[in-house]
Amino acid sequence: MLDDEEFTFKGKIIRKEELMNEIIYGIDFIEADPKEEQRLLQVIQRMEIERRKKTE
Repeated sequence: MLDDEEFTFKGKIIRKEELMNEIIYGIDFIEADPKEEQRLLQVIQRMEIERRKKTE
């Protein structure tokens, strides 16, 4: 789930970083549907725009 939208991807964890109270993962998607990748990108971009508005 990301921003109230559900995504399902196959992937391989290629990186794990522990920063303060967060764990951040880097994932290499495997056999990803291009439409789902695009939808994920749109949600991430929308979240980034909202985050920037809050910090202005």
